[in-house]
Amino acid sequence: MAKPKQKNNTLIKYLAIFTLVVVTGYAVVYKTIIYNNAANLANVTQTRELITLASDGRNKKAPVDAPSGNVYFPQSRLFVTRPDILFELTYYYQPAMDGNKEELSVSVEPTYGSSPIYSAKNMLELYSAVPKYQACNRGVRVVYDKITDQKFTLNHTVDLNNGKKVYLYSEKSCPELSTLADVLTNLKSY
Repeated sequence: MAKPKQKNNTLIKYLAIFTLVVVTGYAVVYKTIIYNNAANLANVTQTRELITLASDGRNKKAPVDAPSGNVYFPQSRLFVTRPDILFELTYYYQPAMDGNKEELSVSVEPTYGSSPIYSAKNMLELYSAVPKYQACNRGVRVVYDKITDQKFTLNHTVDLNNGKKVYLYSEKSCPELSTLADVLTNLKSY
């Protein structure tokens, strides 16, 4: 009779060891996954900051005249009368030089399309959101000549008070810019 009891004790010992190995292995794998996810998220955070700093560093905040609420784009000598928009306007001005024509790009802060950049949990999600983010950051292009490139949509044509006409274009990859283009129909020269 002693032998079956010893057999049961041995079986219990093996089951206990097996359970301990399985639980320990599961804990190691679980912790490894947690640590890897944390490391990936840290990499995503660093890369996201570099991407947003590079894109946001391109634009300047547009000056606002406090009494009137008008927003000015000084180099282009244009302004928007009291824009009805919740975001702060930013701009990038490219003067006419080296064969390029004068161009004003107007965007908003925070940039349209930035949600996927900030909610990315891995590099694939982050990098897939970058093209739209950059297109939205480049903003509405305000130009004096029509653009024939198919990646742009003509949102509006605006007759300025100085007799000139400007065309408002946005990139097709950032449809949210149509709202900003609507705001910019109030552009005037000074």
